Amino acid sequence: MTNILITSAANKVPLIECFKKLLGFSAKIFIADCADNNIAKYFADQFIKVVPLKDSVIEDYILLCRKYQIKYIIPTREEDLLFFSLYRDRLEIQGVYVLVSSVEAIRITNDKLKFYKVLNAENLPVIPTFLTTEQFHEKTRLVVKERFGAGSKKIFVNLDKEQAVQVSYQLENPIVQPYIVGKEYSVDVYITRKKQVKAVVVRERQLIVDGESQITKVLDHPSISGLISKAALLLGLEGHVMFQVFEDEHEMLWIIECNARIGGASTLSMYAGLDSINWWISECGGKNVAESPVVIKKIKQVRYKKDLLL
Repeated sequence: MTNILITSAANKVPLIECFKKLLGFSAKIFIADCADNNIAKYFADQFIKVVPLKDSVIEDYILLCRKYQIKYIIPTREEDLLFFSLYRDRLEIQGVYVLVSSVEAIRITNDKLKFYKVLNAENLPVIPTFLTTEQFHEKTRLVVKERFGAGSKKIFVNLDKEQAVQVSYQLENPIVQPYIVGKEYSVDVYITRKKQVKAVVVRERQLIVDGESQITKVLDHPSISGLISKAALLLGLEGHVMFQVFEDEHEMLWIIECNARIGGASTLSMYAGLDSINWWISECGGKNVAESPVVIKKIKQVRYKKDLLL
């Protein structure tokens, strides 16, 4: 039996169901959350209540994994990524593997300003990102969001410079970017533990609610696939990570951000053929997945609310 722990599970029911389908009966899905009243526990095999991460020490998780014979940990939140990346090697000594990149890579992807500086220095088309509006032309429409973590709920778009200055006071660490009109894509990538890109799935985000895609379709876009493969390797990422990309009205591509984890709608990519969870478990066991066949299906996902009667 393969015991897997999903951290900060909250309402991540689609991820639990996806893992169960892809791994079959050989896996037991544990979830951890600091809130006792969460949705995910009704769909997992077992719920473990934990203290908030800010109050945790790695010994808590070492003991937890030992108690429940958990061998694999899947962090699903930016704060979790940084915590577990710090202790990834220590956990591996204990026989516990974490689906996370190095702490250096996580610190870059969690910081939008640093992310911009690193990719821009390599001449990759990354969205210009600054701390103030001073670098932008007077007529440029702007976006203001938080500098750290995943940009979703607290984001202000299509602002003039005066509006951008005003809303920045509502944020802890605001950054300013140009407002781009065009198509929005999510790109899921699996990078092996040997730092090789195994597969890329490009998804067009057709309906977005609170930063997560509710209607998404898989498509071929070689230019995006090539660009994101290059960016992922440059950043030193590994495992399953997700990028956001815009294609503007002039067909120019712009890398917006990277969530160095499985994203909210990444399950579509996994169902489409990005078999990241099985590849990763195989790699943790010492197997080489480089030659494993990859077939990406062109499918569409519609996310909707559903009731569970108990």
